[in-house]
Amino acid sequence: MELKTNQQKEQYVRSICKIAQEQIKVARLFKEKKISLGDAVCSIIKWQDMTADKSTVTFIEWVANQLVNNKLPEGSSGAFITALGCIDFIAELDEFQDEYWSGMRIYDISNEYNL
Repeated sequence: MELKTNQQKEQYVRSICKIAQEQIKVARLFKEKKISLGDAVCSIIKWQDMTADKSTVTFIEWVANQLVNNKLPEGSSGAFITALGCIDFIAELDEFQDEYWSGMRIYDISNEYNL
């Protein structure tokens, strides 16, 4: 990943936030019994495959397990939806270790996506 300008970095953060937002929508639809487990897993995987990390067997198994077994309420630490919306890893990337991106800038953007 080569993110040199603040504009490129912001576009990256926004794309990750949008994907997380869509994955959360899917998880909520499943929890509301509006879509099947298979449809939820496939949709979350489809969104994940739009990232640089892509889906792995481990990720797919984790998603299916979390959708079925994680009964923690949304917003609590350890809840599946909370995990999908977590963007903490971005702040740890080398490209974001400068004065402009230090502090809350990444989280300000994530708040625009209700993460």
